[in-house]
Amino acid sequence: MAIIKTGSVVGQISGRVGGNVFSRNRGGAYVRNGSIPTRSTTPYAEAAKQRLADWSKAWALLTNVQQLGWKNWAVQNPVINRLGDAITLSGHQAYVQLNINIALASGTAIDDPPVVAPPTGLLTLTATYDIGAGNFGLAFTPSPIGTNNTLMVECAVVDNPGVKYVQNLFKLIAVTPTDITSPQNGLESAVEARFGTLIVGQQVYWRITVLDSVTGLKSQAIITNGVVIST
Repeated sequence: MAIIKTGSVVGQISGRVGGNVFSRNRGGAYVRNGSIPTRSTTPYAEAAKQRLADWSKAWALLTNVQQLGWKNWAVQNPVINRLGDAITLSGHQAYVQLNINIALASGTAIDDPPVVAPPTGLLTLTATYDIGAGNFGLAFTPSPIGTNNTLMVECAVVDNPGVKYVQNLFKLIAVTPTDITSPQNGLESAVEARFGTLIVGQQVYWRITVLDSVTGLKSQAIITNGVVIST
C-alpha cells in the first residue's frame, strides 16, 4: 500500500482506476492493488441486482416524453457523491434510483419524476446498544415521522475501535413502515442477520435517512455510533 499526496490539478481520488484502488484513512490518502472480486451470491446482493434489472426494463417501456422528463429532472436535481461533489445522473439512473427506493418502502411505482422537495431529515437520533436485558434500538425526533415517510436504516459493525472511516461498511438492514414512532427497539436481530452475532465491545454505527414512500426522495442522513454492551 502506497501513500499518495495529490496536488493542485488532482484534488481527490476515490475508487478504482485500472488495477489500483484509491482511498483514504486516518493516515491520509493511499493507493493499493485492487483484487478482482468473486461473484457475490448473497441473497441481499442477488435481490439488489434483480431490482436494478427490473427497473431498467421498466425504463425501456416509458414514452420518449417521460424519459425526457426524467432527464430534465436529473439535470435540475444533482446528487452528492462520496467526495462531496455534485454530479448529474442520467434520466435512466434517476428513474431507477427513485423507483427502487419506493419499492423498498412498499410504495407505488412512478412513471413521472416528482415535483416536490425531499423530506426533512431526523432532528435528533440516539441509540442504545444493550444485547442483554436492556434495549438495542433507536430513538429519534420528530415522532411520528410523517404519513408517507419511512426510515432507511443502515448499519455498520466494526471490531477494531481504531477504525473510524466506515462509509464503505454501511449495509441496509431495514426500511420501516410509514409514520412510525420513537423509540424503535428490537433491531438486534436485523443487525445480526447482516453482520453475525454481536459481541460486547464492538462499535455499531447507524446511518438513518427519511424516505418519502410516494416519491422515492430521501433526506440527508444522520449518523450516530456506540459500543455494544450487555446487562
